[in-house]
Amino acid sequence: MIIPVRMGCHLSLLICQLSKMILQKQAKHVSIAAMDLGFTHRFEPRAAPNVPTLDEQGVAGYSTESWNGLFAPKGTPRAIINRLAAIAAAIARDDAIQRHMAEFGSVAVANSPEDYARMLREETAQWADLVKQIGLK
Repeated sequence: MIIPVRMGCHLSLLICQLSKMILQKQAKHVSIAAMDLGFTHRFEPRAAPNVPTLDEQGVAGYSTESWNGLFAPKGTPRAIINRLAAIAAAIARDDAIQRHMAEFGSVAVANSPEDYARMLREETAQWADLVKQIGLK
């Protein structure tokens, strides 16, 4: 997600994925005078080691992350789910994959289908609460 806020001819605030910003900066598509107010997730990426998380800056409890995952159709046999999960986890743990993803601020996570399902339930509940609080329909 990219949320730009313009003031005059300069972009004063940008909320976006670190991976997108790093790639744009490396390609010299953007000039960043004062990048890095803080990260919205719980860890400090190796791609920007001196940038604190918002939690470290006193904005407690604010955590949001972007993620990608694999899904299978309902009714897929458990043996196939387990095999795909094992392959994906092996890829995520590979040192070369970890290094490559760290270059643009991402982390490959090797978790179980159960852990992933739990994270999805938690994310759904978090955003459903927010939608209710602000009255989105």
